[in-house]
Amino acid sequence: MEGNAQLVQAAIIVGVPALIGALKVLTTSIPKRIIPAVVILMGAALQLCAAYVTQTELSPELAVVYGSASIGLREVLDQLRRLAGDLGAGAAKQP
Repeated sequence: MEGNAQLVQAAIIVGVPALIGALKVLTTSIPKRIIPAVVILMGAALQLCAAYVTQTELSPELAVVYGSASIGLREVLDQLRRLAGDLGAGAAKQP
């Protein structure tokens, strides 16, 4: 069961930003101020589903932490994307 719990944790942390990205593509606009709340709720919902499927103990506190961790992961990826864009633009300017 411990392996399943770790898999669920990773799936929530990585899956929630992917779901938010898909949601952004499917809808024309999502107000940026509600994204953190939606992410935390998605983390909680995924934890609830995972607890039901794997027959493990439900931990709403951990679900919120996983949702928050996914916000952090998304921010890191956004910063890396911006940095790569800045480095690419700087390289293009050099003769």
